Amino acid sequence: MTIASETPGDLVADGVPELLPHLRAATLRLLTAVLRLSDGELAVPARSALGTRRHVVARMARRAERRTREIDGDDVAAPPADRLLELAPADLVAALTSALGGALGALQEHAGAMRSATDEARRASAHALDHLAWLELSHVDLDAGYDMHDVPDSSLDAIAEHFRLARSASPEGDPSAASPFAPLMAA
Repeated sequence: MTIASETPGDLVADGVPELLPHLRAATLRLLTAVLRLSDGELAVPARSALGTRRHVVARMARRAERRTREIDGDDVAAPPADRLLELAPADLVAALTSALGGALGALQEHAGAMRSATDEARRASAHALDHLAWLELSHVDLDAGYDMHDVPDSSLDAIAEHFRLARSASPEGDPSAASPFAPLMAA
């Protein structure tokens, strides 16, 4: 996959099985970075200036929980954001680990049946692609030694697709209206 040669439909057509190694690696990188943060370091402002590192972790945990429910077809509400922001660092890491594991597990569970070009396969692939973008962009937003130039080439397509969709979701074509990561691209 390369940004210059692929169209958005081709990115989604790559499928969940092809994205799983990238999702696993990005999940591991993000969790490792979060595990290294102390309580004081979680209070440092995020690179996007949309809260602190703790907010970034809580936002990613909520997003992963929502992703798991969407993949599984469950519409149970996510835990309130305030609860995650008040957790002790170890509990916040546990919540993030559980949420990311759930999302990865749901994607892996559906991966075997996703080799065809059905609507369900395309939705699962779109979920996988967006989840990869959220993992990488959340890691950059932590501002803990991982920058956009550290993002693997294999994940850049997911990020480009994330911002393409954010731009198309905004009436004015402004990705900041639909993505909390827009400030990262302006920096």
